[in-house]
This record gives sequence, C-alpha cells and structure tokens, in this order.
Amino acid sequence: MTAIAIGALNAAPAPLANTAGIIPATIAMVVIKIGRTRSEYGTYGEIVNMPVHAVVKHPENLTMEQAAASWMMFVTAYGGLIEFGKVQKGDFVVLGGATSSVGIAAIQIAKMQGANVIALSRTHAKGDVLLQKGADFVIATKEDDVTAKLLEITNGKGVNLVFDPLGDKEAAKNYQRNDTRRQIHHLRCIKPR
Repeated sequence: MTAIAIGALNAAPAPLANTAGIIPATIAMVVIKIGRTRSEYGTYGEIVNMPVHAVVKHPENLTMEQAAASWMMFVTAYGGLIEFGKVQKGDFVVLGGATSSVGIAAIQIAKMQGANVIALSRTHAKGDVLLQKGADFVIATKEDDVTAKLLEITNGKGVNLVFDPLGDKEAAKNYQRNDTRRQIHHLRCIKPR
C-alpha cells in the first residue's frame, strides 16, 4: 500500500484485500495451529491459500472485522515510525493527519516507543480527542504558526521525525523550515483538502 501511495507502483490495491478468519487446515511448514484466529493481507475469497509469512495471529479480544481492518492503519504507521523512522524514547515526533485512522494508530505506536507526540490537525476542534488518544501536544495547521509552535515545544531544537500519511503540501512547507534532526516521511496518499 505504501509503495502505491507514494507512487512507486502504478497499480491499485486489490479490493477487500485485508481479511481475518479461522485456519481450517495446515501443511507441514505451518507453525500456527488449526482453529486459531489469524489475520491476513492480500486475500479475497472464502477460502484462500496463504504463504506462512503472510499469516499472523491476532489478539483474541478483536472481532474478525476489527482484526481485518487493523492492517491498513497500524501497518502504515508502524512502517513509517518504526521500520523507516526508527523512533526512540525521548524523540519529538510530528504526526500529520493525526485525526485519521493512521494518525490515531501512529499516536499509539509512537507513545509505546516513549516518544513525545506532536499531533497536527487542521483546527483545534478535535484537540481534546487527540490528547485523550495519547498526543502530548496538538497544533492546528490552519490556526497556529506551525513552525513557531514546533520550535517552542522542542525548546528550539526541532523535531526528530515527521510522519505525515496525508501528504499535505502546506504542512510539508512547515516541516522543511523546521530544524528536523532526522527525517521526514511524507506520503502522498490522498488529495489534501
């Protein structure tokens, strides 16, 4: 999905590719037991054959619908923050599009790593929700001077990582002016409003 979103592939994702269900049978190489719940990525059908690397156990407290839906937001956020961003304890992480499903997942993942989360939203209307979800700070991109706020929050040092799953061009200008210490993950997933 990320490769498609950033334009690295000229293909559309398969419809209903995220799924969850029960493993009815296994072959010798499979280490997950029959009857266990699991989630899959890249499937479409009532019964499918999957390679071992594409099957994972999901938490028992999730419904099948929740397990299937969690892939998009959490895998996207995990890839940007952990695999590419290498978020560490104490880092200042800016999350663009923080009120989106990927943004909420990113808040949770960054907090689990011990990062200081700066959530961006167009207005302050959803600021309390973002703080309840775990953000340490909220900046409204249409109401605040983003660069000034980022420098104020970080005591003039700048942020370590910017993860923007929405790819907002205006927000990108603010990031480029900020003294970002590490890197920016700016995905062009949807047309900005």
